Amino acid sequence: MDEMNSPKGRRDFVMQTTALGGAMALMHAGAAFAQSPISTHTRGGTAMSRSELKAFFERYIDALNAHDMDRMTEFVHERLTQHGKTITRDDVIASLKGHIDAVPDFKWRVVDLAIDGDTVAARLYNIGTPAKQWLGLQPTGVTVEYGEFAFHKVRDGKFYEQNYAIDVLEVQRQLAGKK
Repeated sequence: MDEMNSPKGRRDFVMQTTALGGAMALMHAGAAFAQSPISTHTRGGTAMSRSELKAFFERYIDALNAHDMDRMTEFVHERLTQHGKTITRDDVIASLKGHIDAVPDFKWRVVDLAIDGDTVAARLYNIGTPAKQWLGLQPTGVTVEYGEFAFHKVRDGKFYEQNYAIDVLEVQRQLAGKK
């Protein structure tokens, strides 16, 4: 069966297309952010300035990179929406711990950051060497580096919505040793 016509092929294409669209939106948001005055938002909660949201996101990434997933209580509401589904903070923590268990040297690096109202949008590069099965893929000893786009919303100083897309095809290509 042609890979593009398979459900997995279509999903991966959508992920890549979504990532490209996310990149375009992030670039547009970043340009708008650079031209707009500093402001605060008040969508349903305590207002945070752009500089406060930037510092908040940087602390979040620092906690992720320290692999201190129990600190997620500082950053994530007890109940939140992730990719359109209601989940708990414990679900987020378990998922993150699963990533770190499979990729013990995993790191997130923020390349671009844009803030609009209560939304923090980031383009990141992630790097790590899978030691166990991860994302349905077997480890090969290869260190992978790939792009991620994250769009998270903040209310009362914590994420209440998280959406992200990663380049799974790039991870597969790198683990297979393809150039």
